[in-house]
Amino acid sequence: MNKAPLLIEIGTEEMPPLKLLSFQTAWRTSFEQSLKSAQLEFSEIQTFVTPRRLAILIHDLSDTQPDQVIERKGPHLATAFDTAGNPTPATQGFLRGLNVTLADCHHQETPKGTFLYYRAIEPGQTLDRLIQGIVEQAIQVLPIPKPMRWNNHSYHFVRPVHWLVALHGHHILPLSLFGQTADRYTHGHRFHYPDPILLRDASEYETALYERFVIADHQKRQSSIVSQIHAIASMFVATAVIDPTVLEEVTGLVEWPVALSASFEPKFLKLPKEIPICSMQTHQRYFPLQNVEGSLIEHFIVISNIESTLPEVIKQGNERVVRARLSDAAYFYEQDCNHPLETRFDKLSQVVFQNQLGDYQSKTNRIMAIATTLAAQCSASINVVGRASHLAKCDLLTQMVCEFPELQGTMGYYYALHQKESIDVATAIAEHYKPRFAADHLPTSMHGVLLALADRLDTITGIFGIGLLPTGTKDPYALRRQAIAIIRLCVEKQLDLKLSDLISLSVKQYGSLLKAEPLSKLLPFFQERLKMWLQETYSISPDLIDAVMAVQPDHPLDILHRILALSLFKQRPEARHLAAAHKRVHNILAKNPAPDHPTVNPSLFESIAEKNLYEHLQKCDLSFLCSKPSDFQVNTKPRATAGYNAVLEDSDDSKGNTTENLRVKSSSYTTTLEQLATLQQPVDDFFTEVMVIAEDLKIRHNRLALLKQLEHLFGHVADLALLQS
Repeated sequence: MNKAPLLIEIGTEEMPPLKLLSFQTAWRTSFEQSLKSAQLEFSEIQTFVTPRRLAILIHDLSDTQPDQVIERKGPHLATAFDTAGNPTPATQGFLRGLNVTLADCHHQETPKGTFLYYRAIEPGQTLDRLIQGIVEQAIQVLPIPKPMRWNNHSYHFVRPVHWLVALHGHHILPLSLFGQTADRYTHGHRFHYPDPILLRDASEYETALYERFVIADHQKRQSSIVSQIHAIASMFVATAVIDPTVLEEVTGLVEWPVALSASFEPKFLKLPKEIPICSMQTHQRYFPLQNVEGSLIEHFIVISNIESTLPEVIKQGNERVVRARLSDAAYFYEQDCNHPLETRFDKLSQVVFQNQLGDYQSKTNRIMAIATTLAAQCSASINVVGRASHLAKCDLLTQMVCEFPELQGTMGYYYALHQKESIDVATAIAEHYKPRFAADHLPTSMHGVLLALADRLDTITGIFGIGLLPTGTKDPYALRRQAIAIIRLCVEKQLDLKLSDLISLSVKQYGSLLKAEPLSKLLPFFQERLKMWLQETYSISPDLIDAVMAVQPDHPLDILHRILALSLFKQRPEARHLAAAHKRVHNILAKNPAPDHPTVNPSLFESIAEKNLYEHLQKCDLSFLCSKPSDFQVNTKPRATAGYNAVLEDSDDSKGNTTENLRVKSSSYTTTLEQLATLQQPVDDFFTEVMVIAEDLKIRHNRLALLKQLEHLFGHVADLALLQS
């Protein structure tokens, strides 16, 4: 068995830059699974992806599978042969299935008797025979959105294929794909080294390409880009604005990155800085520079794919492009400022939000109704929220946002200030699109929080209400992201709002437009997102989440408080005993239901254990047992709490809006669980000494009533029976 590095490289026309990493991940995963399945030993896997190649280098790969021992158990000897000693139909079928004769089998003793057995050693297959299937499988799983066909060929791939390399050490493997037969020739940089490169051994691959102006490793290429950007930025005593998506795209566009500095006229610095930044990033994939104060400067960085002898020519060409782009942007901004946002509201009726859900003017009115209702509940300014809601979508009709959709909300902020709206209104307009992605910051103002909440609620209830639910692979309206954003707003901004109430408020604005059946799936959808978010964000064990969700709370913030209290309780030694007791109580009451409002009669007690448990229950605060969830609500106005990234408003004591901090709720859950801990011994004694299902019905019902009260206490915070030891 020989071990050597395996190199597979597919050379193509330039591939979509933002797809390269997904190709690389799927490529590696498939190879790793196939090699392990084939039992081919290897030590390490390296993957390479550039605009013109997809490659994998597998170190110390065996060239042959290990031999396989095949053992098959046949019929029992008593039934394997008839009275004449001939094989029975069962034996004949066994031999036929293995394509062997009776002489190839033997008898083997087992604890259950003697059986007919077949045993053979099958030699392992060579890599030469396996490689075609392994590579074809890896190609099939590549997430190619739009495969291409070229010339008159029947096959298709992400881009036309021009060369194919397959080497195991110095040996060329028999591999054919897309009309190409594998050999040992790769290709360097398209301009710096267009000639074929002879690879004598697979291990030469990365070094040979680097010497021909190709950094094949995606991460190394990206690190080179970032280092060059920082080096140039330091020359101007500035920092670069590096957008992760732009950086990823640029990395996928070049094979030999060379950073150059360029500049534009200082007059464009008078524009809001987001405009030049967006123009340079979106249209040209440049990296703008900011000074130490965070203000944009007139210099930017270009990443070229060639080490030019005339870099000044490249610089001047890029500067001409930026000058034209920024001139257009300045014109758009000036024209937009001549028409206040208010004048664009009526035209929102001409912009479709969704065919079945109407236009953006209708959406704006629904958002306003939701946001102002929440503002009244959360002690925020109804006037500010109402005005911001009215203007929030008007910038969609501006020339700037039509050119740069990424600036919606941001341009609304600047245009609102230009038309003398208050800073609170302008800030809410800018912030209502936050969070734009998973790790994005939340709005800092309460007005922005409520507007963001209302906007997402309207979208998610509307899309669900017309039956366009997300599937396993498709979520065109980003409803999963919308749900997580709503949960984050409620939890991180400490809004003690019920999801069911929020859904009902939003559905109400649509009238009879929505369907009840798909809407019934919306709350479970939120709850599933909440479970996943809690696990990923707080690393909470699933049993804690399941235990709390089992009692069906639908306040995201309240659920977190319950979980935090329960996680502390679980560390106590009493938790395991009470979890088992809760499970036992639940099972007993499931088979022997107690009255909904049980009354315990102490005069019917027959043992000290009954009396002792009853007295301990009386010492616990049971006032909550008859309360509704709304009785526990506290002020929804958020407070500053360690760990929350909020800039929060002060409470207004003069208006009576100050209430206890939401931590009171966590404290009440902790107190309840501490009370439960004192019940461990009385509960253990009760189940040891008392027969619940007594023959006397009065005594039986009295004991069931006692257990019913105990279950109420158990279930106040969570279903303890679901806790894992």
